[in-house]
Amino acid sequence: MDALLHQIVAHGGGFLALAQIRFDAGSLVLAVALAVIGGAMMRDWKALDATARDAALAYMLTLGVLSLTTGGDFGMPTPLSLGFWLKLMLVFVGYEVAIAGVFFVKTVLGGRG
Repeated sequence: MDALLHQIVAHGGGFLALAQIRFDAGSLVLAVALAVIGGAMMRDWKALDATARDAALAYMLTLGVLSLTTGGDFGMPTPLSLGFWLKLMLVFVGYEVAIAGVFFVKTVLGGRG
């Protein structure tokens, strides 16, 4: 079991290195806020994919627009690049896990779901 866990962590680290995601405090706060809001607003488990998709798109667009306000260029790679799709996939999977965790806690504490 321990070897399996090490393999999973190694593959996850490889995906993060491949996508070259750099988290700073602002993007982490945004990510956590979107996950909590998405998990709190979800009504049932069937809406998990749509909620994670919406949160991932909101995250990517918000970070892109925020880079415009700091005087830089629109901070998203072009949709035709592999980096864009890798980052979007990783953000989506992260939101799937985070929103599922928030919704699970909500259903356990609230007794519905």
